[in-house]
Order: sequence, then C-alpha cells, then structure tokens
Amino acid sequence: MRFCDVIRPAPRFTSIPFFVFMKTRFFAAVIFTVVSAGFLFAPSAARAALFVVDNGHPAAADTNPGTADRPLRTINAAAQLARPADTIEVAPGVYRERVMPARGGEEGRPITYRARKPGAVVVKGSDVWRPAWTREPDAVSGGGAFAAAIFSAPIEPALFKNWREGRDPRLTDYPTPFHEEINPSNGQDKLADADKLLGLRLTVLARPVADSVAAAHAAGPPATTTDWLPVVGQVYANGEPLRQARDHAELASSPGSFLVNADATRLLAHLPPGFVAPSELDWEIAARDMVFAPVARRLGYIIVDGFIFEHAANQAPWPSCGMVSVRNGHHWIIRRCVIRHSQSIGLDIGGEFFDGRRLYGDEPDSYGHIVEDNVIHDHGLAGIYGYEVHDAVIRRNDIYRNNRLGFIVALTARWEEYAGIKLLHAPRVRVEDNLIHDNFAHGVWFDNQWQGSRVSRNLIVGNQFSGVFIEFGESPGAPLLIDNNIIAFSDEGPGVYCHDSSDIVVAHNLLYQNKDYGAWFWAVSPRAGPGGKGGARNNRVIGNVIYGNGAGCVGFPARGPCDHDNVSDHNLLLDKTWSRAGDTPTFSLHESSARHPVSKAGIVAQITAGLKAGGHPDAALTADFWQRQPARAITLSQWRAITGNDRHSLEGSMERSIYRGALRQFEFVPDDAWRSLRVPAVAGVTRDYFGRAYPADGAGTVAGPFLFSEADLKRPAWVSTFARDAAQNLIRKDIPQPGRQRLNLWPKMADQETAGRGE
Repeated sequence: MRFCDVIRPAPRFTSIPFFVFMKTRFFAAVIFTVVSAGFLFAPSAARAALFVVDNGHPAAADTNPGTADRPLRTINAAAQLARPADTIEVAPGVYRERVMPARGGEEGRPITYRARKPGAVVVKGSDVWRPAWTREPDAVSGGGAFAAAIFSAPIEPALFKNWREGRDPRLTDYPTPFHEEINPSNGQDKLADADKLLGLRLTVLARPVADSVAAAHAAGPPATTTDWLPVVGQVYANGEPLRQARDHAELASSPGSFLVNADATRLLAHLPPGFVAPSELDWEIAARDMVFAPVARRLGYIIVDGFIFEHAANQAPWPSCGMVSVRNGHHWIIRRCVIRHSQSIGLDIGGEFFDGRRLYGDEPDSYGHIVEDNVIHDHGLAGIYGYEVHDAVIRRNDIYRNNRLGFIVALTARWEEYAGIKLLHAPRVRVEDNLIHDNFAHGVWFDNQWQGSRVSRNLIVGNQFSGVFIEFGESPGAPLLIDNNIIAFSDEGPGVYCHDSSDIVVAHNLLYQNKDYGAWFWAVSPRAGPGGKGGARNNRVIGNVIYGNGAGCVGFPARGPCDHDNVSDHNLLLDKTWSRAGDTPTFSLHESSARHPVSKAGIVAQITAGLKAGGHPDAALTADFWQRQPARAITLSQWRAITGNDRHSLEGSMERSIYRGALRQFEFVPDDAWRSLRVPAVAGVTRDYFGRAYPADGAGTVAGPFLFSEADLKRPAWVSTFARDAAQNLIRKDIPQPGRQRLNLWPKMADQETAGRGE
C-alpha cells in the first residue's frame, strides 16, 4: 500500500456467526489469525495521508482519491478531505477558486497546504472575463484626434454567484461587487447594516449623499457634476488592476482606468497605454471576496506554504475580510507565499467583525500564528491586518505598496485602518526582521492595547506616513518595545509616532531622514487607558541614532497629570533639521488633549520656569516670546534645562552617510561621538539589527542598531574622488577612509538572521 493511497474511514470487519467459532479448533485458530492480521494492518487514525491536486493532469477530477495518477482538480476538494497530519500538495498551475478548509489540525499534527514548487501555484479570486466589448461614442471618449480607447461591456450578475461564498445569510449582500462602495469605517459592520453604505454615487452639489444604494439609484442622474465612490469590484488587464476613475472626464484622460455606469450594469474601460482594442489584452474580473479562508471559525494548526494568492473583491473593515484569512483561527503558519492585489486586506490574522456578539454571541481571539518569508503587496488598504490577535510572530516578510487605493480619513475614508501591518488589540505580537517599505500608509501600526508586543530589527523605509505608529494603551508591567530598527524617509510623518500611549520603549534605532520628528509622543484625546489614566507618560527614548529628521529629534507633551515621566537620553544626535539652523538638534514640548489637558500657556510657563531655575542664558526670553513661538523648536541646551532629558546624549556628524534604496545598502563613517557614547543596558534588548549579541559584561553598548568591533572601525575602505587638473583632464584619486561601513540591510546575512531568531 502506497503512502498516498491511505484513505479514511478505516475498513470495518464483517461480523462472524457464533456457531463458526464452536465448530472446530481449526476454524477458531484461522479466524483468530485473520482478525488479528486485520487489526495489525488496518490504517491507523494517526497515519497521515497525502492528497495530490493537479488541475493540469488529464485524469484530474474532484471525485478522485487524490493520488499522483488520479489527482484532485481543485484545492478546495482536497480541503474537504484533509484531517489532522495530512498534507495537500498542489501541482503548478492557476486555480480559480476559494479554498475553504473544512477542519483544522491538532497540536503536533497540522494540516499542511503545500505548493509542489513554491511560486508556481497561483490561486485567484478572479475569473477570466471575455465580454462583448462595445466602443464608446466620441461624446464619452473625447472625439477627434484626442479620442480615447474607451470600451464598455455588460456586468453580468451571474459572474458573481460565488462572490461571498459561505457568508452567513443574515448579512446584507449586493448583487455584484460593483454595486457596493468600499470604505473603511469604525464600528460599522457594513454587511450586517445596509444603511452603513453610502451608495454608489456621491453628489457634490445638487443633493445630499444618499444613505443606500437603492436611494442613490431612485434619485436618478443628478443635474450637477458627480464623483463616483470607489467600489469593491475590480477588473484586471494582463494581470494588473485598472484604476477606478472619479468621473467620465477622468476616465477619458486616464489610460488604464475604469468606471461603472449609474446602475452598475456596464463597465467602461479606458485601455492601458499602447493598446487600441480589448482583444489585445487578457481580461480578468474579481469574482470572490476571499481566496483562502475557512467558512467555520476557530480552526487551528494549519500550514499554508509556497502559494501565490491574488485578486479579491473584498470589503474594507468592518468586516475585515482578508483575501487570505484565518477567521479567528489559532496556530496557523503562513510562509513563502506571495499575497497581492486585493481591494482591501491581503492577509487577515485576526477576527472579522467589530462587534461579533451581534451576530454570533462571541468572537474569540485569534492567536499563535507565524507569518514568515512572504511577499505582501499592492492591497487596497492594508497588507497584514489583525483584530484581537495575540501571541503571534510576523517575521522576514517583504511588505510594500499597500493602501494602493489611497484611503485617507475625512477625505476618502470614514476611518483610519491603512498600514503595511495594522494590528488592533494585539498583545505579545512580535514584528521582526521584516522589510516594510513604500506603503502609501503607515509602516507598522499597533492600535488599542498591545501589551508586551515588540517591533524589532526591521527595515522600515519610504512609507507615506509614520514608520511605526503606536496608539492608545498602557502597560507598565510589559512595555511595548521598538528596538534595533532602521526607520527612514517617512514621507509625511515621524519615524516613530505615538499618541495616547504610555510605557513605550524606543531603543537602539536609527531614525534617519524622516520628514517630521525622529520620535514624537503626545495625547490627542481624553481617552482613558485600562487604568483610567490615558495620556502619554513613562515613555523612554534611549540609545538611538537620530539624524536628518526634518522637524527635529524628539517631541514629548509638556508635563501634566496625564503626561509625565517621559525620558530621552543616551542618544546620538546627528540631526540636520530644517526647523532652525542647520545641524542644530531640535526638540519639542507641545500641548496635550488628555483627560487633564495642557495648554500652550502651560507649556510657556514650564519653559520660562525651567530656563530661569537652571540659570540658562535664554532665561531672559519672555513669556510673550515663547507664546509667539510654535513651542516646538527648543534647542538641546534648552531641552536639557527645561526637561532634564538627553543630558548624556552627544552631538555628532553623519554628513558622509548614504542610503542606496535600490540596493538596500547603508554606508557611513562612525564619528568620534558614535564611538565614545555608551548606552546602559535596556531590558529585553540583547541583539543588534543583524542579530549580533550585545556585550554581556555590562559595559554598555554603542547607540543605534549596529555593533562594530575595533577591527571594523580601524579597517580602511578605499574611496574614489574625482577632480580636474589644469588641463581639465579628469583625475581619479583613491584615498583610504578608516572605519567606513557598507552594510547590506536586506536580505540579511543568513548566519546573522539565524542568530537573532530565538530572541
């Protein structure tokens, strides 16, 4: 019997009449032997089965047993058969289906879904689309020499019969994803409450916004200009999503865009550049909201390895329906996958509903997951999302270009849920050794309770808002730790941004050329934490290298009942800031909107009192002077006198540093301040960015995320310089530059990465 031929249930034995046993000893002996042998060779309940899926095999069928010569046609058919310890092996090919595991595994006996060749199995939420295209008239396309290649095709509801397969019938649904607005919103489980949707069209001038799709349709075409709300539906040309236009004029001027008509029965497409007929392109339309997700919640011990998942028409929170989703499961491992091109969330590792009690009585936490070595990109809202998830690890993933649809609160969204990684109610979650870059959003966002979580050894670069955002929580017994990261080039925010949060430790990071502050803390609301205190207090910024951030180094709220004991020290301040004179480290004391707020007048009082008490040269500056200042441009000496912070920090230079974005390389020369500054041990921080162990002798470490030996600092690197001689000939001169470091930041060296894995 071959391993792959094992099937369940185990065979049952036919009963034997009693008189046969009594007839002779011979028959009794024979029967005993046969029965014993049957039990000996019967398949064991613990024995694992291998189910083969190969939709390219000529004999493939979902009625097959799933052997190599008689494989199953769909992955979902195998998912209905698999039991604990079984493996589903999928041959290369394109599988257009939703995989809905019927059951989970057990501890030590997971159910494994494995691509036979990683990266060669594509599971799609889209179907091939070959509609009858009609060229739109010149009135739509522009006419004359400027006529655009705009075509229209019918949207057939039959295409979407499995759009929300397995969804609870109590939830409101729409005939197609092109009838439904996509919009993040807080506390609004839109599929349970139809009135939470605005409808298809937003009228700008003529009439108020319709509160439902039906109302929008009943009102008819408006007399004035309209904007079209983004819809859940998506269409793809040659594998790439078309961009939804705002109106007909934008459609005509934007190659590679689409629009739906007022009743969502036709789709208009402006072909991508270089194409003149739809027949030149391979068309797909998103026909499912989820691609790998069980119907039943709470399944555990599932491994998903080596797949490409793409194309899903999924709604933005709430509900949080990831294209790949654990649906309140536990102990999933998702590794070596590519997860791309959904309308909302790529991977959901938590729960689905903001208030699951309304529908299910409860919605348990999700926990125990490992998400590793994946590439997650180009999702409409967020790459990884997790609501009520704990004790999970997210490591060694490449996460980029998420919030592709550009949701911005109060502009294109009713709530903020956009990030490369967005986690809510997420204690004891480790985000480590990831590359998180070029998201049109925050890089990493922990929101609303995150006790004992950690963001460590990541390269977080080029994100549109902050690099790391921590919101709302306190945890004096288990601080959230942000350590040994490189956080650089945040386009519209600080490197580390925290509001309404206490007990955050920011240690040994490189905060490099972010547009705003290196690290910024404040209280923006009167929300209370678990202890009823709220505000921003007991935060620590220790041992960081802070360079080139546009607004300054560190910002804390001024002292108040809810905002106090915020400490910054032992940092290397190499800040070239633009808020004051160049190369002058700058700091901020700012207002607080905590339960007990601090006004600007209170800040001014603290500044003038601190300068006077310390005999500072600037003590003569009047309260009126500070009242007219933004109160966010305090020099290092003033900062020390007013707050007592950064008294052991040093100023230095980093002008010869360079980050090579395409190569993920960082090159610089540690200066004397870098070499001489020593940072006291920070609890829990034992390894640098590359996983190298900090000294165990208690002598202290250098600031920032890199450890250097004396040999590293003395090793000469040859640098080429160029000049012209008197005859204007180009002359090259090579000079030694001791201590110049060229660090390959991603991917990390295997031995370094492995060394840090166990922390």
